Amino acid sequence: MWGKWGGEGKGFGKGFGAGPYGKGGGLGGFGKGGGGYGASDGGWGGDDKPKKSKAHPESWGLAKVAKPENSWSGAVPGFKEALAESFQEAGVTADLDPVEELILKCEQHAQKTAKKFYNDERAKEKMTAAQCKAFIVEFVEAVMGSFSNFLYDKVWFEKISWNGALVLLVINTFTQGKIFTRVMKTEVLGFVDEGVLAWSEEEKLNKCVWKALEAGGISDSQKKKGNQHLTKAYDDAHFNAPFGTSAEGGASLTPEVTALQEFIKGWMEIFMGKAFSVFENGLEDSSPAGQVAALTAIFETLLDSDNLCLPICFQPHLPEGKWSYIEECATEVVAACNK
Repeated sequence: MWGKWGGEGKGFGKGFGAGPYGKGGGLGGFGKGGGGYGASDGGWGGDDKPKKSKAHPESWGLAKVAKPENSWSGAVPGFKEALAESFQEAGVTADLDPVEELILKCEQHAQKTAKKFYNDERAKEKMTAAQCKAFIVEFVEAVMGSFSNFLYDKVWFEKISWNGALVLLVINTFTQGKIFTRVMKTEVLGFVDEGVLAWSEEEKLNKCVWKALEAGGISDSQKKKGNQHLTKAYDDAHFNAPFGTSAEGGASLTPEVTALQEFIKGWMEIFMGKAFSVFENGLEDSSPAGQVAALTAIFETLLDSDNLCLPICFQPHLPEGKWSYIEECATEVVAACNK
């Protein structure tokens, strides 16, 4: 049956098996040592013990078990074993949570999402490498979102390395499709990594926004509206922030920090324009000074290095420690809104 899971490493192993997807073939591995799952009984048959072909009793490869159109064989060889390994490495044991039950639930959610994307019309089309990458990232984000729906309250959720199991899921789901026309197998792991990163950044944004509104003293009755406005303003600021409008900062500011300041200013301005009623009705002190204090606290929390909520391109350029620009910008934005 399936060999020992090689673990997530720096890339793929030496290949996808010693031979074709028949007997002795299988997946060569995704770990440092070229380990992974090598199927001694066959390739990607779908079942642990697939029936032998009458015409070719010794060959159970993919070509003999191709999935008919609009159908789905949900079994993903090695998926549960890979998750079990990741759970163990993260210190999740049966005395803390029902591990086997949770892994089974993960498999069910993964299968449901995989079936949806397998039957997606896009999965039947030839793709460029860029198109395939975007599709796989979308798929991985959807799978991780389904896991988050029932694991979000687990303290260990973010410690789990999901990448290995997700690679197996991607390969198993789309092997019969055309999306990999211009993609090498060695690139798939990178696509999965980007999907997990994109999901984690979005998840972090959602959590950090609520925390920021709490730090700003926004009342419970106004938090939901404030959350919607702050998140939408973040989206809009990516394109509508006043990039290129700041005066030269001289030697004290790099172009990257200048662009970061412009993004923050745009985010604040758009947020205040949308959420002015939230500041009027959701603060104990709704005076201009109270609004400045609240807006400053909100953005200091969003830019906290321990829970940073910024586009990835700006994150390396955030100044360390307390940044006076936040309060200066908040004062300017509030003054403009109260004119």
